Amino acid sequence: MFQLKTLTDYSDESLLAEIQRVAREFKGKRLTRQEFNALSRVYPSTLEKRFGSWTNALDRAGISPDIAPRARPLTRELLVAEIRAYVGEFGKSPTLDDIAERLGLSRGTILH
Repeated sequence: MFQLKTLTDYSDESLLAEIQRVAREFKGKRLTRQEFNALSRVYPSTLEKRFGSWTNALDRAGISPDIAPRARPLTRELLVAEIRAYVGEFGKSPTLDDIAERLGLSRGTILH
């Protein structure tokens, strides 16, 4: 079946519907920006320009952070909270790798 590779309408509603369409194709699996780009008929950069950011576009489309993870700033407070949560959960101090895994980051990101 023939399918257009681009959208015919670039209204806000059509762009948001395209985000929702691609997210549905993932059936609850995590959707990254790169995966979206591979399946979508609109570039993520178009969405960023229209809605101000990739995160804003996902939020406007009603896509949960569980489906499409959002970047979050790495702060000292976040690190301290994660260390405390780890100690509370496991009763011991975490390694750098433990915290990196909990946050879904590389250890290099934490060190910088």
